[in-house]
Amino acid sequence: MTEVHVPKLGDGVDGAEILSILVQVGDSISEGQSLLELESDKATVEVPSTASGVIESLAVAEGDTVSEGQLILTLSSEGTEAKAKPPAEEPSAKEEPSAKEETPAEAKTEASSQNLVVPKLGDGVDSAEILNILVQVGDTLSKGDTLLELESDKATVEIPAELSGTLTELTVSVGDSVSPGQVIGQVSSTETAAKPAPAKTEAKAPEAKAPEAKAESKPTAPAAPTPQGVTEPQESQPLPTGKAEAPSLGNPVPAAPSVRRFARELGVNIQEVSGSGPRGRISEADVKAHVKARMQGGSSSAPAASGGPAPSTLPPLPDFSRFGDIEVEKMNAVRRATVQQMSISWQNIPHVTQFDQADITELEAFRKGQSKVMDKAGAKLTVTAILVKICALALKKFPQFNASIDAQKQEIIYKKYYNIGVAVDTPRGLLVPVLPDVSRKGFIELSVELNELAKKARDRKISAEDLQGGTFTISNLGGLGTTYFTPIVNWPQVAILGVGRASQQPVWQDGAFVPRMIMPLAISYDHRLIDGADAARFLRWIAQALESPLTMMMESENP
Repeated sequence: MTEVHVPKLGDGVDGAEILSILVQVGDSISEGQSLLELESDKATVEVPSTASGVIESLAVAEGDTVSEGQLILTLSSEGTEAKAKPPAEEPSAKEEPSAKEETPAEAKTEASSQNLVVPKLGDGVDSAEILNILVQVGDTLSKGDTLLELESDKATVEIPAELSGTLTELTVSVGDSVSPGQVIGQVSSTETAAKPAPAKTEAKAPEAKAPEAKAESKPTAPAAPTPQGVTEPQESQPLPTGKAEAPSLGNPVPAAPSVRRFARELGVNIQEVSGSGPRGRISEADVKAHVKARMQGGSSSAPAASGGPAPSTLPPLPDFSRFGDIEVEKMNAVRRATVQQMSISWQNIPHVTQFDQADITELEAFRKGQSKVMDKAGAKLTVTAILVKICALALKKFPQFNASIDAQKQEIIYKKYYNIGVAVDTPRGLLVPVLPDVSRKGFIELSVELNELAKKARDRKISAEDLQGGTFTISNLGGLGTTYFTPIVNWPQVAILGVGRASQQPVWQDGAFVPRMIMPLAISYDHRLIDGADAARFLRWIAQALESPLTMMMESENP
């Protein structure tokens, strides 16, 4: 018997909700076939099988919250052994020789039915929600056919079939959350199953594990096989004899996503909570006890991990339906991530916003004069594209704006690369694609990339990699007609540029009022690192670069 467990879900991801189960008891699956679709607070992913065999039992259900190392299902080779025994009985009645001779037949049987598995969704993406299922049981699949559309908190991706055959089972539904490696269905295929032999080596001692696998949600026996990619550092440690102390800062906290969400809603830092469960696992009751102790004047066991202000508790919402009709809508993955990210940014960054304006009359003439050149390149030179380049140059002159604060280590991290994120308004919510290595690129390349990223974001085709690694962010709301606003710094960055709509205004020049195109600017920054005078110089430098584009081009340099 072989056990399949939840693989590592990604750094900082301790649990995910099962959106869909793609297999069922009795299915014959192959290594790599998708088992589940999981959704964490960041992404939706599929979980592939780490072995081949016949499913004997399922230890999870849709809607469950699972964590790394948790048992998903058990595989048995009983069905394949029954077909393989007749030719193996002639040489000897002993069990061991028979088992050795059954291995080739077993491999062929397992290869006839293989798992469809959620592939890797990108760095830092541990789960995603199923937006659409494009196949159904009975369909004939070809390798590369699109099976699902998944949406994480930042991107929408299509999941292709990794093998050909007939779809015999589909264990997920629209709305389910899946993670990489999760099995989402089975395909009857003639393709050779990968690594069939190792699965047989575990048939020697099925009696000791078969009765226990169904009752436990996580393996505890040392002899249980560990799936590839799954780490279980806690298995070698003794169980605590009493109430566990609060987990040390920087280490993963043993708590389900629902408990973490509950703690965030109460304004509680989960790192500060002491867990009363096995191996210090934190429950909702532990969070409530922590809040009660704090309200009664108790002190927390650890400082805030972010170095920000102490969390506060939130009162429950009133019953709004008492006052009239209401409609409740579940947040999508993007909105949930936005809520969490903005809360982290606002609670932990002392924000200050300063304002300025730039006369972009000459810049507009320059930009329009490049239209023919840009048309040949298949792009459009926008003010945002120009700002991206200007900001990269400004970050070189003012490196504290291209940094991050490590409050725990009391260190400042200065980045020597310049990746500019540009906020994009999409039907799903705000996304911030990142343009990498901006300082190495010219206006044409930046304009093409910016246009492609914005289109991918709006079409829900953007990848997780396109949304990572930003060192500074630009939020241009000029297209919506706004003027000044105060953008929130996108933690762990320390500054963000807000841009409003430029308008014709009368400006006194040479003894007369003349019409000039004036653009409003705002810079929000982390006052722990950036002083007001530095912010004023930074924003004024950007304004002057906009006002004198030729000077800005002269300031360009190779990294």
